[in-house]
Amino acid sequence: MKFLFLIYLFCLFVIFTPGIFITLSKKKGLNGVILHGILFALVVFLSMKLFKNKLIEGLDGETTVINLNNLKNLFNGESTSTETSNKLDETVDVTDTDKIIASVNELRNELTQRDIETANLQKGSDFDSKKFNFNCRHNLKNGNFDRPILTNDTMTLVSGTDVIPDWRVTDVYHINNSGTWGFETPYPEGNQAIAIQNEGKINTDLNLHPGRYKVHFLANGRTNSDQSMISNSLSFILDNKEFDTIQPEISVWKKYTTNIFTIKREGRYVLTIKGNTQNSVNIQSDKTSAIKNINISRE
Repeated sequence: MKFLFLIYLFCLFVIFTPGIFITLSKKKGLNGVILHGILFALVVFLSMKLFKNKLIEGLDGETTVINLNNLKNLFNGESTSTETSNKLDETVDVTDTDKIIASVNELRNELTQRDIETANLQKGSDFDSKKFNFNCRHNLKNGNFDRPILTNDTMTLVSGTDVIPDWRVTDVYHINNSGTWGFETPYPEGNQAIAIQNEGKINTDLNLHPGRYKVHFLANGRTNSDQSMISNSLSFILDNKEFDTIQPEISVWKKYTTNIFTIKREGRYVLTIKGNTQNSVNIQSDKTSAIKNINISRE
């Protein structure tokens, strides 16, 4: 019962005590006491009927304290007792605190069940992380050399930091389906590419997180005028450290993938792709390889 109701009962007891405020029987004795007692009981009964919607079985103050403690325990990841839960079920009116506790309990049970299901899945024989190929691919900016746009079947010798957006280039040719070079046309996955002749090179900046990476690209080797059938091999360098060299096949575009390189610290790195032919072949022709559609994947 509420504390105020206890005070109310005490006041009624004092009021209906014979001889203090009222006297219903002039005769002092057992009959007067019984009459006062019956009247006191009747008033208490009517009072309880009047206030029954406000009352909670047991001490309401105690229930509130228990509910607040349960709420605190729920957010701390602790379980509530069965006894407290039974008290909640016996309440005539469910308070806001009880509703919050019920909602939190339901949410915790749902999350716990999901955790159990996930743990069972990971521990089960059907789950094997090695069977999944988790791979994140990142297309380099202007990695297909679509900018700037060239006229069809043309080539331009370029060097500098602004001529090819997002790249620094040295003595390479920007080409658009150029038949002069003997590369397979039309070019796959876009009309433009970079032709790296002799020791020409291109490089770009990369922001990389720790992990293991590969470079993917399309390449095509050129047939030389001396019929040497040898393309210009391309070296892949990260911050002055070469991690692979690939020599594309002649007259056909193919997909290539470099060796893995490892990044241990997050930061900015420079990827360089350069040709390796220092001199012309038989003093007649230079070696050339075209490259395009460059992207990087992280394992």
